[in-house]
Amino acid sequence: KTIVSARYPDTSSTDDTSVIDEAAYQRLNSTLADAVALGAQTIPMITSHTSDATLRKLPPTLLTGVNDGMRVMQEEIFGPLLPIMTYTHMNDVLDYVNNHDRPLGLYLFSNNKQLQEDVINKTRSGGVCINDTTLQVSQHDLPFGGVGESGMGHYHGAEGFMTMSKLRPIFKQARKSTFSNLYPPYGARVDAFLKTFVR
Repeated sequence: KTIVSARYPDTSSTDDTSVIDEAAYQRLNSTLADAVALGAQTIPMITSHTSDATLRKLPPTLLTGVNDGMRVMQEEIFGPLLPIMTYTHMNDVLDYVNNHDRPLGLYLFSNNKQLQEDVINKTRSGGVCINDTTLQVSQHDLPFGGVGESGMGHYHGAEGFMTMSKLRPIFKQARKSTFSNLYPPYGARVDAFLKTFVR
C-alpha cells in the first residue's frame, strides 16, 4: 500500500490512466460488484483514492476470497483489479494453472532459479515474464501469441511474418513416376508386391 500510494496519490494524478471508455468503466465496476456479491473481500491499495466516474478511474484493488464462479476469474480484466488466491504447496499452483484454460501470459515473481525452471517447464502459456509484467510483449525479438484457448500463432518479428503469411504448396508430378503402379488396373506384379507384406 505504501508503494502504490506513493506512485498514485489521488485521482488527480496524471501518472495513472483512465479506463478507456464508459462501457469499460461500467464493466469493471460490475465485475467488482459481482465478486463482492459472491463473497470476495476488497483491499483498496489507496485508501484516499475512490472511484471517480467523471475521470473513469478506479483505485488499484486486491480481491481475496475469490473463486472460479466469479467473473473476475473468468474474464479478461483490463483494469486495476487483482484477484489473489492463496496456496500451501507450489504443486497446487501448477495444478491450478494446468487445469484451466491456457493463459496468454504467465507471471512469476521469484529469484529462485529452480522454481523459475519448474514453472516454465511444468505449465503451458502463451508467454512467460519473470519478476515483471507484460514486458514479454514489448520485446521486438520475442514472438507474441497465445496457445490453446488464449490464441494460436505468433506476432512480432520473423515469427509474426510467418504467421501472417500463407505458404502455398505446389506439387508437380514427373512424366515418369513410380506412383503409376498405384493406379488400377492392378496386375500380377502389384499382386505379388502386396503379398510380400502380408506373409
